[in-house]
Amino acid sequence: MGRRYVLFSLLSLALILVVSKLSSAELNRVTDSQITAMPSSAPVVLLNFWATWCKPCQSEIPTLNRLQKKYPSARFIGINVDEIENAGAIPGFLKKHPFDYTVVMRDGSNFKAMAESVDPGWEGGLPATFIFLRGKRIFSHYGMIDEKNLDTTLQQTVNGM
Repeated sequence: MGRRYVLFSLLSLALILVVSKLSSAELNRVTDSQITAMPSSAPVVLLNFWATWCKPCQSEIPTLNRLQKKYPSARFIGINVDEIENAGAIPGFLKKHPFDYTVVMRDGSNFKAMAESVDPGWEGGLPATFIFLRGKRIFSHYGMIDEKNLDTTLQQTVNGM
């Protein structure tokens, strides 16, 4: 298990590092299987699913930016779930709503299966935020996040690593 886990972790980390270096105009598309691998890409991973048309998603971007700065050891990944046909609107959206963490665009074929792999209780509503510790989901929130609650959860998770 040790050697295979290390290799998988390194490959996942390499994917995330490549994605994080892209500018908003070069937003990387990720498959459902790549999304499923993201929780294991770092000891603490926060996945936030959002869309350009989702007003609560827009409202929580500043909160996630502040928390990413406060907890730099946690890997924050924003996963856009707009339809591929709407991809042209995303660079302008990212200019208007800057993200201080990695942002990718989902390019998958089975949203329901991907959502169930992230959290079997998630039915796909947006926004949705999940925290993983060493690949295991420890926090799920559907709808707009509460900054104090998320801050407390991240503090406990990062300190408990």
